[in-house]
Amino acid sequence: MADATTKASTKYRHLLSPGKIGKMEVRNRLVVTAMGVSLAEQDGSIGEVYPLP
Repeated sequence: MADATTKASTKYRHLLSPGKIGKMEVRNRLVVTAMGVSLAEQDGSIGEVYPLP
């Protein structure tokens, strides 16, 4: 098991290193997009943020 862990950490080491997206520099390359509900209108356009009931 330790051998597999070592291979994975070596193979994906670049994911934890700094990177650039255009002019923006990020600490690592793991990114999560914004998530939410009730943020779009029926046509898919951006809408007002309403608190959930």
